[in-house]
Amino acid sequence: MPYAILRIAKLKKSNIGGSGSHVSRSRQTPNADRSKLADNQTLIHNGDQDLPLGEVVAAKIAAFPQKRKIRIDAVHAVEFLLTASPEYFRPNNPAEYGSYDQERLDRWQQETVNWLRQKYGDKIVRAEIHLDEATPHIHAYLVPIDERGQLNCKGIFGGRTQMCALQDSYAAAMQPLGIERGIKGSTAEHTAVKEYYSKVNEFFGGGIESVIANLQSENAQLTAKLYESVAEADELRTERDELRKQLDEQDREIKVPIAKTQSVKKSREVTI
Repeated sequence: MPYAILRIAKLKKSNIGGSGSHVSRSRQTPNADRSKLADNQTLIHNGDQDLPLGEVVAAKIAAFPQKRKIRIDAVHAVEFLLTASPEYFRPNNPAEYGSYDQERLDRWQQETVNWLRQKYGDKIVRAEIHLDEATPHIHAYLVPIDERGQLNCKGIFGGRTQMCALQDSYAAAMQPLGIERGIKGSTAEHTAVKEYYSKVNEFFGGGIESVIANLQSENAQLTAKLYESVAEADELRTERDELRKQLDEQDREIKVPIAKTQSVKKSREVTI
């Protein structure tokens, strides 16, 4: 049974250009088949598909006056990577690099675009499908503007509970296609994930001969677990950074009154 795969990456302003150039193929991508470059398509845009992604994101944010100065470490865009395990696209031979069943591809592409539009509307500023790599996948970019018109990634995506709900939502949209959700709350040993990830890299890089024997039914399950683990790790890092900021702010709130008290005390001592 094929599995739905969704992961997100939170992009600061400085990261958007690199991500955009990779997706638009304006920089060299070693594991992409240059002969299939023309097969890639921009699925969602606002007539600005020829503009750099950074400009598109900046224009979207500028359309909403911000009440506060945007922090230097703020998330300006969220990148979605959406796909399904290889046996959905090529049920007869999942290990056949770069091939896909056109009818299955069309159905998955349409349902994925519908899900993005229904769930996020015009927050999605660009989505592109790549057909020049091993397995079809979509990169979509969301600008996290909340209902108040403010840049607020945390308010939209929250923590692990919201990420779990996001996985549920995409899997539900894929269910009519016979694509299932990965196991909720599944965990894997760090070394096992690392070893498997190296095999995935080899597989997607075209070294099929050495991994065909191992990438059968468990391939889909492990891939789904891998992407879910990466998404959970991203959320944990974000939560850690938020806690550090809160602790720093509390530390400042404590130190400032103490410093003032000490200053007043010294002043009184000098006066006496």
